[in-house]
Amino acid sequence: MNTQHTMSENTNLSEIYFQYIESLTSFKHSNQFQALDSMELELLNEIAITWKHGKPLLVNEAISLNEIGSRATLHARIKNLRKKGYVDFHTDIDGRKKIIKPTILAIDYFSSVANILSVAVEKIRGKEAATA
Repeated sequence: MNTQHTMSENTNLSEIYFQYIESLTSFKHSNQFQALDSMELELLNEIAITWKHGKPLLVNEAISLNEIGSRATLHARIKNLRKKGYVDFHTDIDGRKKIIKPTILAIDYFSSVANILSVAVEKIRGKEAATA
C-alpha cells in the first residue's frame, strides 16, 4: 500500500470531519432544534438505530443501557427527550409495555445532521477537484 496515498486520504477524511464539526457546532447554536446533551444524543441514537432495525425498544430496556448511564439518569433523559419532542411512547398489543419510538422531530433532526455531513463531504471534494 502506498503510504503517501493513504496519508492524503486520511488528510481528506480529517478535513471532511473538521468541516462537519464546524458546521455541526453552528447548527447546535442555531436553535432550530432543542439542544440535546451528549447523553440524550447517545440515547436518542440508540433508540433510533433500534427502531430503524424494526425492533421495539421498551422503556425498561432503554433504562438498562448501563454503558450510557445509570437507570435513574437514563429514565430522566428519556423523560427529557419526550418533553423536547424527540421520542414518544407507544404501548404493545396487550398495553402493558411502553415502547419508545423516535418522532418526526427526531427524524428531521437526523436528516439535518446528515445534510451537514453531506455538505461537508461536497465542500472538501469540491476543493479537491479545484486543485486537481
